Amino acid sequence: MNQNKETKTKTHSEKLQKILEINKKINASSNFREVISAILFSAIDLINTEGGSLLLSDDTGKFLTFEIVVGESKGKLEGLKIPSNKGIAGYIFTNNTPVISNDTENDPRFFGDVDKVSGMKTKKLLGVPLVKGGIVIGVIEVVNKVDGRDFVEDDLEILSIFAEQAAIAINNASLIKDLDQKARELAYLYDISNYTISSIPDRKNLFKKIVSVLSEISGADRISIMLFDESTRSLYIEACIGIDDSIVGSVRVDVNDISRPSAFVFSNGYYIFVKDMDTDGRFGRNKRLRYKSKSFISFPIKSQGKIVGVINITEFKEGLKIEQDDIGFLEVVSNQVGFAYDSVRMYEDRIQMEAWNRELEITRQIQMDLIPKSFNFTNLLDVHFALLPHYVVGGDFYDVYKLSENEICFFLGDVSGKGLPASIFMAASKSIIKAFSYEFKNPKRILDLSNLVLCESSESSMFATVFIGIIDMGRMSLAFSNAGHGQQFLVRGDKVINLYTKGLPVGIFNTTNYQFGETNLQRGDMIVVYSDGISESINDNNELFGEQRIIETIVENKHLTSKEIIDHLLRKVDEFSFKKSEYGDDISIGVIKVL
Repeated sequence: MNQNKETKTKTHSEKLQKILEINKKINASSNFREVISAILFSAIDLINTEGGSLLLSDDTGKFLTFEIVVGESKGKLEGLKIPSNKGIAGYIFTNNTPVISNDTENDPRFFGDVDKVSGMKTKKLLGVPLVKGGIVIGVIEVVNKVDGRDFVEDDLEILSIFAEQAAIAINNASLIKDLDQKARELAYLYDISNYTISSIPDRKNLFKKIVSVLSEISGADRISIMLFDESTRSLYIEACIGIDDSIVGSVRVDVNDISRPSAFVFSNGYYIFVKDMDTDGRFGRNKRLRYKSKSFISFPIKSQGKIVGVINITEFKEGLKIEQDDIGFLEVVSNQVGFAYDSVRMYEDRIQMEAWNRELEITRQIQMDLIPKSFNFTNLLDVHFALLPHYVVGGDFYDVYKLSENEICFFLGDVSGKGLPASIFMAASKSIIKAFSYEFKNPKRILDLSNLVLCESSESSMFATVFIGIIDMGRMSLAFSNAGHGQQFLVRGDKVINLYTKGLPVGIFNTTNYQFGETNLQRGDMIVVYSDGISESINDNNELFGEQRIIETIVENKHLTSKEIIDHLLRKVDEFSFKKSEYGDDISIGVIKVL
């Protein structure tokens, strides 16, 4: 009996020594998978069993995952999650209590579903909790002794001692694993950010690089970034890996067809992880000719709170299991793709704006080139006109030119709207009016014909107000007609004569019939024409500059030249509106003095 006791003590001492040696081996590695694998194999060796498993808790404590399995059931059990309150492993975890069960078939704590999944028969089981800092982090189980004997208290004591050291090693390896994972994640995010900065001008190349990084992160062979095309309400492939180039350009997913995973994610705004496309009731069956695997992850791409596309990931490398942490990081990466999208759009918008500004500048130059700068038609008249567009290009226009030795034609107009569209309509109106003036030399007739042409040719609903006059220095007369351009006037001494005839703006109704007006001219007379950009200039008290201020300024400065009068008036407008950097509307004005 003493001999048996000595043998037992010796064996126990040898196992403790073995635990010390195993600990040195386990702690020599910082690789998480290597550590937990070494722990389980060492536990099996210590207790001399046919197999075993090491289960770890998730962050919530609600589930245990078979991290490492040794035995026939390895392929079926590794990665399997079970509720943390089920089975003997759940009992050990929940109660922080080791368990010996030498008759699992009749043990009410035994969770038979695990054997159903694995296809093996668990007869005897020994399990102990893994505890670090008073918190249970998992369970080690060994099953079925090789010699068929029952588990005994000595086995329980040895495995419990070993588990204490194993829990420390697992915790340390887990911390290193988390740090390594964070470092990898930061490196990937840095790569994407770096690609974004260096490849913004090359949109295709940028997203190709991002797809490549996504493939490395996820361990998937088939990835696509799909962006939303607003004109077709569909998603198209911007960049991909693992999809035949011959079909990439033809792939379109209607965002309203939520039987397609991409459209579902785009419409709902949250990610999906489908383990089996063939059995998931939300979507159509997996087309085997197109996909090799059944699992599928799709994330929305968000830009400034708006969903602009999706990332699709499938065909994962064999044996790879996607964990919640992996999905969480991929979701972070999808947000980074959204930032890359923002950067690309901002760059493209800036390039487009620069091109647009260049075109506007060219248009402005053309517009200004079309407007006469020299007004030396005759020594009998002092003529000056000025135009200040509200935008780079505007809708106000004027022209002054000789029809004959004694006849001078002038007109000033204002197109509805602003910017480039107004500028285009202005150029058309100006050309049409000028063309008819050479042939007919009658303001009413010129407006009648110009209106017909503009009504027939314009589908933009734009129109223009116009005042046109023809000065005949031989007869000392002014013939004029007004197409809705407000009150224009002639200053004679201290008297102001309105130059008004009824008529709608040109380009509205082709039935409009304009009126003819005529007045004689005397030396010292001043003809003043202007657009409403002057009269409707506004100050901070919401007061209009008004026609009366225009008249008063003109009359007070009638002794000046036409140019000086206009310069003085524009200064007054600036002062009235507190020298605002921009006028509220295009400003145009012309003064013609009879010498």
